[in-house]
Amino acid sequence: MTYDQIATFYRTRMGIQSERSVKQLAECTRFIQRKKGDRLRVAGEEMTSILFLMNGVARTYVIDDDGYESIMGFCYKPGRVCYGAAGVQDKYSLNVEAVTDIDTLELPIANLIHVMNRDPQIGELVRRDMRDLHDIDIQWQIATKTKSGEERYKWFLKEYAPIVGIVTQKDIASFLGLRAQSLSRIKTTMERKQEK
Repeated sequence: MTYDQIATFYRTRMGIQSERSVKQLAECTRFIQRKKGDRLRVAGEEMTSILFLMNGVARTYVIDDDGYESIMGFCYKPGRVCYGAAGVQDKYSLNVEAVTDIDTLELPIANLIHVMNRDPQIGELVRRDMRDLHDIDIQWQIATKTKSGEERYKWFLKEYAPIVGIVTQKDIASFLGLRAQSLSRIKTTMERKQEK
Protein backbone atom coordinates (compact mmCIF):
# COMPACT_ATOMS: atom_id res chain seq x y z
CA MET A 1 0.00 0.00 0.00
CA THR A 2 1.19 3.46 -0.77
CA TYR A 3 1.29 6.41 1.60
CA ASP A 4 -1.74 7.91 -0.21
CA GLN A 5 -3.75 4.69 0.22
CA ILE A 6 -2.90 4.56 3.94
CA ALA A 7 -3.88 8.24 4.33
CA THR A 8 -7.17 7.53 2.52
CA PHE A 9 -7.80 4.63 4.92
CA TYR A 10 -7.45 6.95 7.92
CA ARG A 11 -9.74 9.55 6.33
CA THR A 12 -12.48 7.19 5.13
CA ARG A 13 -12.46 4.12 7.41
CA MET A 14 -11.44 5.90 10.57
CA GLY A 15 -13.17 9.19 9.75
CA ILE A 16 -10.21 11.33 10.80
CA GLN A 17 -10.86 14.94 9.83
CA SER A 18 -7.56 16.61 10.72
CA GLU A 19 -5.13 16.42 7.81
CA ARG A 20 -2.27 16.92 10.25
CA SER A 21 -3.35 13.82 12.19
CA VAL A 22 -3.86 11.81 9.00
CA LYS A 23 -0.35 12.76 7.85
CA GLN A 24 1.25 11.88 11.21
CA LEU A 25 -0.50 8.50 11.39
CA ALA A 26 0.08 7.58 7.74
CA GLU A 27 3.80 8.41 7.96
CA CYS A 28 4.42 5.93 10.77
CA THR A 29 2.03 3.17 9.63
CA ARG A 30 3.57 0.10 8.00
CA PHE A 31 1.89 -2.16 5.45
CA ILE A 32 2.83 -5.78 6.20
CA GLN A 33 1.89 -8.96 4.35
CA ARG A 34 1.84 -12.13 6.41
CA LYS A 35 1.49 -15.80 5.61
CA LYS A 36 -1.07 -18.32 6.78
CA GLY A 37 -0.03 -19.60 10.22
CA ASP A 38 2.02 -16.52 11.13
CA ARG A 39 1.52 -15.36 14.71
CA LEU A 40 0.65 -11.68 14.76
CA ARG A 41 0.37 -11.30 18.52
CA VAL A 42 1.46 -13.43 21.48
CA ALA A 43 -0.41 -13.32 24.80
CA GLY A 44 1.67 -11.76 27.55
CA GLU A 45 3.83 -9.60 25.30
CA GLU A 46 3.77 -5.81 25.56
CA MET A 47 1.39 -4.16 23.13
CA THR A 48 3.56 -2.22 20.70
CA SER A 49 1.20 -1.52 17.81
CA ILE A 50 -2.40 -1.48 16.64
CA LEU A 51 -3.09 -3.98 13.88
CA PHE A 52 -5.65 -3.19 11.18
CA LEU A 53 -6.65 -6.19 9.06
CA MET A 54 -6.91 -5.11 5.42
CA ASN A 55 -7.39 -8.48 3.75
CA GLY A 56 -7.67 -12.10 4.88
CA VAL A 57 -8.74 -13.87 8.07
CA ALA A 58 -7.12 -14.10 11.51
CA ARG A 59 -8.19 -15.88 14.67
CA THR A 60 -7.77 -14.90 18.32
CA TYR A 61 -7.27 -17.55 20.97
CA VAL A 62 -5.99 -18.42 24.41
CA ILE A 63 -4.10 -21.51 25.52
CA ASP A 64 -5.23 -23.16 28.74
CA ASP A 65 -3.01 -24.74 31.41
CA ASP A 66 -3.22 -28.11 29.62
CA GLY A 67 -2.04 -26.60 26.31
CA TYR A 68 -5.42 -26.60 24.57
CA GLU A 69 -6.49 -23.69 22.38
CA SER A 70 -9.82 -21.94 22.93
CA ILE A 71 -10.89 -19.75 20.04
CA MET A 72 -12.08 -16.33 21.21
CA GLY A 73 -12.90 -14.72 17.88
CA PHE A 74 -12.15 -14.10 14.23
CA CYS A 75 -10.95 -10.96 12.44
CA TYR A 76 -12.05 -10.80 8.82
CA LYS A 77 -13.71 -7.45 8.09
CA PRO A 78 -11.36 -5.17 6.11
CA GLY A 79 -10.19 -2.17 8.11
CA ARG A 80 -11.14 -3.62 11.48
CA VAL A 81 -8.76 -3.74 14.40
CA CYS A 82 -7.39 -7.04 15.69
CA TYR A 83 -6.51 -5.89 19.19
CA GLY A 84 -5.65 -8.96 21.20
CA ALA A 85 -5.78 -6.70 24.27
CA ALA A 86 -8.30 -4.78 26.35
CA GLY A 87 -6.74 -1.35 25.84
CA VAL A 88 -4.05 0.49 23.94
CA GLN A 89 -1.37 0.29 26.65
CA ASP A 90 -1.96 -3.23 27.93
CA LYS A 91 -0.15 -6.49 27.39
CA TYR A 92 -1.71 -8.75 24.80
CA SER A 93 -4.23 -11.03 26.46
CA LEU A 94 -4.91 -13.06 23.32
CA ASN A 95 -2.82 -14.75 20.67
CA VAL A 96 -3.61 -13.63 17.12
CA GLU A 97 -2.75 -15.92 14.19
CA ALA A 98 -3.29 -15.66 10.42
CA VAL A 99 -5.81 -18.23 9.16
CA THR A 100 -5.09 -17.18 5.56
CA ASP A 101 -2.42 -15.03 3.98
CA ILE A 102 -3.26 -11.53 5.20
CA ASP A 103 -2.45 -7.88 4.64
CA THR A 104 -2.19 -5.59 7.66
CA LEU A 105 -1.49 -2.02 8.59
CA GLU A 106 0.46 -1.62 11.83
CA LEU A 107 0.43 1.63 13.76
CA PRO A 108 2.93 1.94 16.64
CA ILE A 109 1.21 2.65 19.98
CA ALA A 110 3.64 5.44 20.83
CA ASN A 111 2.71 7.32 17.65
CA LEU A 112 -1.01 6.74 18.24
CA ILE A 113 -0.79 8.09 21.80
CA HIS A 114 1.18 11.12 20.61
CA VAL A 115 -1.51 11.99 18.05
CA MET A 116 -4.32 11.19 20.53
CA ASN A 117 -2.88 13.66 23.03
CA ARG A 118 -3.04 16.43 20.44
CA ASP A 119 -6.28 15.45 18.64
CA PRO A 120 -9.19 14.39 20.90
CA GLN A 121 -11.07 12.99 17.90
CA ILE A 122 -8.53 10.17 17.62
CA GLY A 123 -9.24 9.03 21.19
CA GLU A 124 -12.96 8.98 20.44
CA LEU A 125 -12.39 6.91 17.30
CA VAL A 126 -10.29 4.39 19.26
CA ARG A 127 -13.02 4.19 21.93
CA ARG A 128 -15.61 3.65 19.16
CA ASP A 129 -13.66 0.67 17.84
CA MET A 130 -13.27 -0.70 21.39
CA ARG A 131 -17.06 -0.39 21.90
CA ASP A 132 -17.68 -2.20 18.62
CA LEU A 133 -15.40 -5.05 19.69
CA HIS A 134 -17.10 -5.15 23.09
CA ASP A 135 -20.52 -5.42 21.38
CA ILE A 136 -19.27 -8.32 19.25
CA ASP A 137 -17.95 -10.04 22.38
CA ILE A 138 -21.31 -9.60 24.16
CA GLN A 139 -23.15 -11.14 21.18
CA TRP A 140 -20.76 -14.09 21.27
CA GLN A 141 -21.24 -14.55 25.02
CA ILE A 142 -25.03 -14.44 24.69
CA ALA A 143 -24.95 -16.96 21.84
CA THR A 144 -22.65 -19.40 23.62
CA LYS A 145 -24.32 -19.11 27.03
CA THR A 146 -28.01 -19.09 26.11
CA LYS A 147 -28.46 -20.99 22.84
CA SER A 148 -28.52 -24.67 22.00
CA GLY A 149 -25.68 -26.10 19.92
CA GLU A 150 -27.75 -25.92 16.74
CA GLU A 151 -28.83 -22.34 17.47
CA ARG A 152 -25.19 -21.38 18.09
CA TYR A 153 -24.13 -22.83 14.76
CA LYS A 154 -26.99 -21.07 12.94
CA TRP A 155 -25.91 -17.84 14.63
CA PHE A 156 -22.34 -18.42 13.42
CA LEU A 157 -23.52 -19.12 9.87
CA LYS A 158 -25.42 -15.83 9.89
CA GLU A 159 -22.91 -13.59 11.67
CA TYR A 160 -19.73 -15.05 10.17
CA ALA A 161 -20.99 -16.05 6.70
CA PRO A 162 -17.93 -14.65 4.84
CA ILE A 163 -15.54 -17.02 6.64
CA VAL A 164 -17.61 -20.22 6.62
CA GLY A 165 -15.48 -22.66 4.62
CA ILE A 166 -12.28 -20.73 5.42
CA VAL A 167 -11.88 -21.42 9.15
CA THR A 168 -11.64 -25.00 10.34
CA GLN A 169 -14.57 -26.88 11.86
CA LYS A 170 -12.40 -27.45 14.93
CA ASP A 171 -11.99 -23.66 15.36
CA ILE A 172 -15.71 -23.04 14.81
CA ALA A 173 -16.58 -25.68 17.41
CA SER A 174 -14.14 -24.19 19.91
CA PHE A 175 -15.47 -20.67 19.27
CA LEU A 176 -19.04 -21.88 19.87
CA GLY A 177 -18.16 -23.81 23.03
CA LEU A 178 -18.84 -27.17 21.38
CA ARG A 179 -16.84 -30.33 20.83
CA ALA A 180 -15.86 -30.99 17.22
CA GLN A 181 -17.92 -34.22 17.24
CA SER A 182 -20.98 -32.33 18.49
CA LEU A 183 -20.66 -29.76 15.71
CA SER A 184 -20.37 -32.57 13.17
CA ARG A 185 -23.63 -34.13 14.49
CA ILE A 186 -25.36 -30.74 14.44
CA LYS A 187 -24.35 -30.19 10.82
CA THR A 188 -25.56 -33.68 9.84
CA THR A 189 -28.91 -33.07 11.59
CA MET A 190 -29.32 -29.71 9.86
CA GLU A 191 -28.53 -31.25 6.45
CA ARG A 192 -31.12 -33.99 7.01
CA LYS A 193 -33.74 -31.39 7.93
CA GLN A 194 -33.03 -29.50 4.71
CA GLU A 195 -33.40 -32.68 2.64
CA LYS A 196 -36.95 -33.24 3.95
